[in-house]
Amino acid sequence: MFSDLIGYHIYQHDPLPPLAPQHAYDYVLAANGVFMRAQSPMMQVCIPICNTAVRGLRPLQPAIHLIHGRLPSAMLQHCITDARQATTEQNHLLETLYHVHLIEGHYRLVKPPQSATTGNVTTVTVYPQTLLDLHTHGDSAAFFSATDNRDEQGLRFYGVLGKVRDREPEMRLRLGCYGYFYECPLETLFLDGQVNALVRL
Repeated sequence: MFSDLIGYHIYQHDPLPPLAPQHAYDYVLAANGVFMRAQSPMMQVCIPICNTAVRGLRPLQPAIHLIHGRLPSAMLQHCITDARQATTEQNHLLETLYHVHLIEGHYRLVKPPQSATTGNVTTVTVYPQTLLDLHTHGDSAAFFSATDNRDEQGLRFYGVLGKVRDREPEMRLRLGCYGYFYECPLETLFLDGQVNALVRL
């Protein structure tokens, strides 16, 4: 049923075969569990999805390669500054949504048209080559909700900013790979160490 969309490999010898162009992703059984490999015009990834020892195979390491490089922390600073200004008449913070997508080989930060409340934000605008989907939680903590887990089904990074008015807001970052998630340090996506002065995990 899925032979044209998904590949399956047992990791016994180096190197692994390249991801077939027609495959959305591959499953790889390795000594340290099951991994998922996928790629897009922006990244090549290999993430663990099940940590179980399998005797007789080679261990595999997680890998995330950003083809066009990492993002400057200035993009994140812009999101924080903008999110602090998105308030109701009672000065409650609205949730806000930002995308970083690829245009002609360059990353662009976009705030798509959105419908926002203090507890939800949605958009109908879809960018096919999106590297980062970032939303805020206003004054609440940064966490991925059950709604996020249901909706975040693409191959991209997903981030959430919480306690936005704090001097250092909270941030959580994960790589989404078609319904599987792998939490990442901020340096995986952002170019310089200044990001650690902007937010806290």
